[in-house]
Amino acid sequence: MSSPVTPLRFFDAVNGYQRTAVVKAALDLDVFSHIAGGSETAREIAGGCDASERGVRVLCDALTVLGMLEKQEGRYRLTADSALFLDRGSPSYIGASVEYLCGQMQTEGFAQFTEAVRRGGTALGSEGCLAPDHPAWAHFARSMTGVMRPLAEFVAAEAGPVQRVLDVACGHGLYAIALAEANESAEVYALDWPHVLDVAQRHARQAGVASRFHLIPGNAFTTAFGAGYDVIVLANFLHCLDSGAAVQMARMCHAALKPGGRLLVVAFVPDAARTRPSASAWFATVMLATTPGGDAYTKGEYDAMLAGAGFPSCRLVEIPGSAEHLLIATK
Repeated sequence: MSSPVTPLRFFDAVNGYQRTAVVKAALDLDVFSHIAGGSETAREIAGGCDASERGVRVLCDALTVLGMLEKQEGRYRLTADSALFLDRGSPSYIGASVEYLCGQMQTEGFAQFTEAVRRGGTALGSEGCLAPDHPAWAHFARSMTGVMRPLAEFVAAEAGPVQRVLDVACGHGLYAIALAEANESAEVYALDWPHVLDVAQRHARQAGVASRFHLIPGNAFTTAFGAGYDVIVLANFLHCLDSGAAVQMARMCHAALKPGGRLLVVAFVPDAARTRPSASAWFATVMLATTPGGDAYTKGEYDAMLAGAGFPSCRLVEIPGSAEHLLIATK
């Protein structure tokens, strides 16, 4: 039998903001951490959160509907995912990402999404999040470390032995830091706006690699890269650019790599139809809302852009547990 015709998918999409509010409230009140600490009933959780019992019961029931909690006989428990990622005491905690994901750039960009569709680019001014010294990138660097650390460690393992590394638009600096941690004698260079490098440098000090973590402050398109790098990392950057600018950036990287050096691109890469995987395909909406010409580029488009920059081939690698992919191009 065919599936019944229903408007439920429409209402589910339109009400998405409600799910965002529920999850953000749970993180604001540290609900997951209180449950991890032994509070199980709405009354117990409410006592730890300094919130009303009724409010917490409605909130926790909603989180159960979302699959973030389990409930049995009036007692709530964390799911395996929530225990790993949403308990503040977990080393894999990602709740801090809310600062960026629900921040002004994202919310205002999507509030003006109709105009972005009309324009074919962001309605957040002519440059969107690519405006010089945009504050969103310091927010990204501070907030997304829990999300990005496993990706950085995976990329460092894929890169293998290196001696000289450049991380362009480094943000949090975790890719350069992971490569420095994996290679005790490697010298790593991080390029970004000065206020973003402040965050990356702090992370390098915390990781114990600050003496080998060198700062290159400035605009990625106008600041000299240096040369002779084994690896250059472009993580979550090429997809912010239109295809012409992406080729220009890849050419700059090609020139800065030594022969046999590799360009490592971390990005959301949908299939040729641009509909799967869903998270990769959806990322195109983020680029439309916040950038003048960025996109979720397909593997074929990356092949063409990198070939135009002088790279003869490009290999696509899936990153376990992530919606993003790693592309490796060799000079």
